[in-house]
Amino acid sequence: MSLKVKKNHNVLVEDRTYRAGEIIPSLDEKEEKRLLNLDVCELAPDLPSSIQGTGKDKDSNNGDQLPPDEVILTIEQFAELKADEQKARLKKLEIEPEGKAEDRIAQYEDWYAQQLPAGDLNAQL
Repeated sequence: MSLKVKKNHNVLVEDRTYRAGEIIPSLDEKEEKRLLNLDVCELAPDLPSSIQGTGKDKDSNNGDQLPPDEVILTIEQFAELKADEQKARLKKLEIEPEGKAEDRIAQYEDWYAQQLPAGDLNAQL
């Protein structure tokens, strides 16, 4: 099971800091229980393999998935990134980034919407 970092918290896992709203990919059961007991995370649905990646080959990335070490950001989190970070993230998704920030955000919104379960517009990744 994956965990989602709760509002107003940051969680350090394996030398990476996950911010509020970010999904932490599968952890061992002991670490999951520890983070849940600390009340800094909540259960989140496991990411589909098309999003999570297989972990076997980071370079065999197709346009609808991030490398396994990347976390899906909410649209709000993406909007807060610096321009070069937004562009880099879009390029990893094999999307040619637009020049204006609002256009890059729209590109990410389109990609993000495609990741939602079919017919569930209120779902969070």
